[in-house]
Amino acid sequence: MIIGIDIDDVLAEFIQEYLIHHNSINDTAYVKEDIRDYDLQKVLPYTREEILKKIFAFYEHENFRKLPTLTNAKEVIDILKKTHELHAITARPIFTKQNTTDWITKNFSDAFKSINFSNEFGLSKEHKNKPEICEDLNVNIMIEDSPKYAEAISKKGIKVLMITQPWNTKYQQENVERVKDWNEILEKINALQS
Repeated sequence: MIIGIDIDDVLAEFIQEYLIHHNSINDTAYVKEDIRDYDLQKVLPYTREEILKKIFAFYEHENFRKLPTLTNAKEVIDILKKTHELHAITARPIFTKQNTTDWITKNFSDAFKSINFSNEFGLSKEHKNKPEICEDLNVNIMIEDSPKYAEAISKKGIKVLMITQPWNTKYQQENVERVKDWNEILEKINALQS
């Protein structure tokens, strides 16, 4: 199968690490469980522009290049890459391309056939949404954490495995199946092959 895999909070512990960074420079005490909506503007007391500015600054910080992987992500990716074609598909801005590529290479070696950026929040006009990228790559399954992207991708007839995060616990959608972790992702993909 051709499998699309989101990066932030699917492969990389982004929100948790971003909040640690944010707390250290803003004297706040946010934790991942506080983030009950994927739209940070609905959770944090900042405008959209302020949030983007803070996240863009984090993209340039050394902590961004050191994001830990989700538990068992490396081990499961090592198994999946043997029999499936894997593509990383992220909403990250294109200016993070080098740091993102370096992080993927460091943590997942040669597991991914491509790394694709929708550049949804980027500064340039270059933009292609995740569902379009999935269609271009003929993705059979997408592993995602964002309800917004899960819904848009599932409407294209692509099965989505949604890894549970605080911001998606109440989300339900046809053709979107919830998974708790990477071990369950492997089980679901193996079951689909049977």
